[in-house]
Amino acid sequence: MQRRRIAHIGIVGALAAAAIGTIVINQVGAAGDGAPSAFVPITPCRLLDTRPSTLVGTRSTPIGQGETAVFAVRGANGACNIPATATGIATNTTVANPTAASFLTLFPSDVARPNASNLNWVPTSSPTPNQVTVGLSATGAVSVYNLAGTIDVLIDIVGYYIPQLGGPAGPPGPAGPIGPIGPIGPIGPIGAVGPAGATGPIGATGPRGISSFDELPGSTTITGYAEYSFRSSFAGQVHRFSIPFQALAAGNLAITDVELDSHPATVDDNDINCTGTFAAPTAPSVNSLFFPSDPGNVCIYLNTASNATFVNGQETGALADSGFRVEWTSPNVATTTVEFSWAYRSPGFGFIILPGDEAPGDVDGSERPSDVD
Repeated sequence: MQRRRIAHIGIVGALAAAAIGTIVINQVGAAGDGAPSAFVPITPCRLLDTRPSTLVGTRSTPIGQGETAVFAVRGANGACNIPATATGIATNTTVANPTAASFLTLFPSDVARPNASNLNWVPTSSPTPNQVTVGLSATGAVSVYNLAGTIDVLIDIVGYYIPQLGGPAGPPGPAGPIGPIGPIGPIGPIGAVGPAGATGPIGATGPRGISSFDELPGSTTITGYAEYSFRSSFAGQVHRFSIPFQALAAGNLAITDVELDSHPATVDDNDINCTGTFAAPTAPSVNSLFFPSDPGNVCIYLNTASNATFVNGQETGALADSGFRVEWTSPNVATTTVEFSWAYRSPGFGFIILPGDEAPGDVDGSERPSDVD
């Protein structure tokens, strides 16, 4: 069974279109396969009138209750002559002389009657027109259904549909004006990491740094931290640990140059010049211009001396310019722990600093305003 889709167009529009020729109806199939159709407006002609006094067509009686009447459309029928290629018609359909409240439905004769109405009336209605567009069956016929009572029907055709073959695409129209710039969109996701670039040239060799075999520059402060824990094998066991410098001191350190800050376990160490703390260790300044043989001082700041007595600082003998050592005694067989920070400041050049006026250097090697190098 062939199905058709028909485009609807108003009577007024159809009549107006008759003055200008064929109208192409795009996207509305009237050829049964969904292809576009073209509407051809014509001078209105009457296909049928069932009233005996004004009969047009082959039927001269009203359409009865529940009756479906079939009328041929293609070819010469009534006062119309519709071409054999027509797939649908646009009509002005009128009902007259109703005997009961009812409705009228027009549809292609080769499909099931749809659940729809094209005109509605009551027994007292005067002649009632309506614009109706309807497809044709494969043989070019249309069906008319009446629900109740009897009714006379008039159909005037104002145009028909034929398959639209379509011409070539027209040239593109001119470009429109540039619209306003829209808002900035959200930031997109981070892209994939690109390939590694070529290795650049080797840079110039930097200046030589200070090694453990070089002497520290004047007025340079170095600091450190250490913690040692040992299990004593016998009471009175002596423990020693050496601490190396990052570079050489200005000279060999004597035992009096390795000082310990005040601690209850120590009474014999020279600690008067050590004025820093465990958290901020410092060492006193030495003026090498007036004290050329003074190598400087190491200050040790104890934080923990658990189960340890006689904690003291010492030089390291033959390597007295490369570091120092810490010694303590375990009074019994137990684990002893010693934790401390330390600082050493190399001598610098400048004016003499009177005894008691020494100002400790800062941890980072800078000096307070009272220091004179």
